[in-house]
This record gives sequence, C-alpha cells and structure tokens, in this order.
Amino acid sequence: VSENAGTSSLGQLNNPNVLGVRANYVHNSIDLISGESRLGLPTFIQSYFRTRIIVESGCLGQPISMEVDTYGEITEAVWDFGDGNISNLTNPQHIYSAPGNYKVQATVTVNNCPITVAKDIKIYGLPNLIENQELVQCDVDT
Repeated sequence: VSENAGTSSLGQLNNPNVLGVRANYVHNSIDLISGESRLGLPTFIQSYFRTRIIVESGCLGQPISMEVDTYGEITEAVWDFGDGNISNLTNPQHIYSAPGNYKVQATVTVNNCPITVAKDIKIYGLPNLIENQELVQCDVDT
C-alpha cells in the first residue's frame, strides 16, 4: 500500500482528555462508508470560535473601555456591567460608582448567533490623601 493511499475508516480517541494508553485509541473505529481519508478530518482555525471580553481593571470614577474580540462582525451587543447598568453599544465605556469586584457580561450577535461571554474585573477605590502632607525622598548613594 502506498503512503498516499487513503483508508475507508478513521481512528478514534474514546477518552481524549486523558494522556497515554488510558486515552483508549481504537484504530479504524469509524467507517467512512463510501469515502476515504488520508490525513484524518479537515483541520480548522480554532480562533474563529474564540470570543472574549477585552477589559482591564480600573479605578473608581474613571471610564473603563470595553470590547469583545470575536471572529466576525458584531451586529448586536448587550452589555451588563455587573453593577445594575447595561449598554447596547458595541464598544462601551463605563464609570463605576463604587469600588469592588464586578462580573462584566456581554451578549453579542455574530452571524445571527448570540454568544455570551463574561470577565471578572476589579475597580479600585481612590486613596485617602492627607491635606498638606509633605513627601520626602532621600538619595542615600549620591
């Protein structure tokens, strides 16, 4: 049999999340009936299916920019900022009124398919400053 000859079946991993022999690989397990395969199933670019929120933690009273990174054009978006406020903008900014941990959630529509993603962020409170405080720094090695 030539190296380039196809086969009429595929192998199968019965436990794909387990390493080694316990993955339980079965050779020629799936019959392709009327087809042949030389290199297994077609590959695909996995990042096409990645959708994530891009946002960083921030400070109280400062606008926080939010964005969804996804594989296609977003035709609709609904944001829940985790503090009772929402937005329908694709890339909103939000100002939090209290420090704390928030779960930001976005439901975006891509190719007529709604996708919901979430990310936890922290909003830091502002420091308490003492009026007329003098800060002194000494250079000990010239």
